[in-house]
Amino acid sequence: MPQQPEPAAISVPDEWDEPIQRSPFASLRFNAYAWAKYHYLRDLTSNEVTCFGITDENDPLLVKDLWVPKQEVSVATTELDDESFAIAVEEMGKMAPPSTFTRIWLHTHPGNSATPSSTDRTTQSTTFSTCEWHVMGILAQDGQTHCEMSWWGPDRKSLLSARIPMEVSWHEPFDAADPDHWSAEYAENVTARKYTLVKPNKSLLDPKEEHEFLTFAQYERKTPYADSTIEYDGYCYDDPIGWTHL
Repeated sequence: MPQQPEPAAISVPDEWDEPIQRSPFASLRFNAYAWAKYHYLRDLTSNEVTCFGITDENDPLLVKDLWVPKQEVSVATTELDDESFAIAVEEMGKMAPPSTFTRIWLHTHPGNSATPSSTDRTTQSTTFSTCEWHVMGILAQDGQTHCEMSWWGPDRKSLLSARIPMEVSWHEPFDAADPDHWSAEYAENVTARKYTLVKPNKSLLDPKEEHEFLTFAQYERKTPYADSTIEYDGYCYDDPIGWTHL
């Protein structure tokens, strides 16, 4: 077999000697690893999921990884476990400043709209009230995104916000995807909220009453379990048989 020739030396354009210049406008950037993880978490559930971007102290808008705090979720909300969150922040704070892992608030929307909800706005004005600035990023099921940077005005009463792009920085180094680890982190920290579905004017106060438990798939088939209480991990959308959720 003839010997293969050695590959020719790679010639590098002269302009590559200069560092890559980013746009002077602020944008929330992800390396490919963090971007893939964000999408993976979105697709693990039909509920919302909250996570926080982990950044470098010298580049606070470059997300290199995500961490998932303990939370209870539904199709429209995420509720963090305050005690667990405080412990996690204290432990992570021993290795890096809290500003590098608490100011980039990311969550998913299971629908096709990334528009912030009224709950999102309330979270901004309360949870981040002590932060000089923070970023809220939303990734919807169909790929739509919403991202804005917010900061407090001089009087500490006005929350000012500006839309900024959310993008992938392909020039940043990144690790290989780790879906097994991502799934384990999700399973350990995310709990779906249970809804109780009842007939209108139905009393839940009778402890002697027998309740039937259905899966979400059974409920979607609209099986008419009259005069029963239904609990499932999911959400009631349209309701032709008269069930409502509490």
